[in-house]
Amino acid sequence: MNTAPETEYLTIKEAADALGVTVQAVYQRLEKDFKPYLKIINGKKRLDKRVLDFSVKAVTSNSLTSDFKDVLKLLEKQLEEKDRQLAAKDKQIEELNKRLAEAHQMATQAQQLHGAEKVLQLEEGKKQSFFKRLFSHID
Repeated sequence: MNTAPETEYLTIKEAADALGVTVQAVYQRLEKDFKPYLKIINGKKRLDKRVLDFSVKAVTSNSLTSDFKDVLKLLEKQLEEKDRQLAAKDKQIEELNKRLAEAHQMATQAQQLHGAEKVLQLEEGKKQSFFKRLFSHID
């Protein structure tokens, strides 16, 4: 087996420190970006020093992109829920507006009836004789 000197390889912890990221971030990148630099030496995972050519920004931005995607999915779900709630509120408002219009119509009709009754009472009062109107409260 061809073994390279250990000085050409970094432990996962050393690579994480050098890149300015967490050990977990390096492990997440092993299967994708860092796979060509991975070598198992004496049963331990090591990374070729060339892995340091990856900029901190590239590693960080990829993990941030993943975090942002997760947050975006969460926000989209919340937005969908808010849309459902708004639709329910719109239905409630529409129903209340209908009821309000019906109540207004009924109040207007009642007002008109009351006015008509007043007119009838006045007309009946005019038809009665003076003495009948004068003594109507005695009956």
